[in-house]
Amino acid sequence: MPMHLEYKGHTIELIPSAEGLMWACQYVIMKFNETEIAGFPDGNTYDTREDAEAAALTKAKSLIDESAMRKHPLGSGLS
Repeated sequence: MPMHLEYKGHTIELIPSAEGLMWACQYVIMKFNETEIAGFPDGNTYDTREDAEAAALTKAKSLIDESAMRKHPLGSGLS
């Protein structure tokens, strides 16, 4: 079941999935109920669901922080 977290005005949705014996976790970053960007943390799989979720959350937070520093919306392609 997806997990939703609020971070600096954005909603981060974490969607874990089993990949054989390993775990992956997709992040979806939304603002005003619109998806800004989605992905996986470096495309890696992890031994536990918790490790996969932690990596996805860390990646999503770093993207939000970088976007705030650049003053550009996520997914705008501007750097």
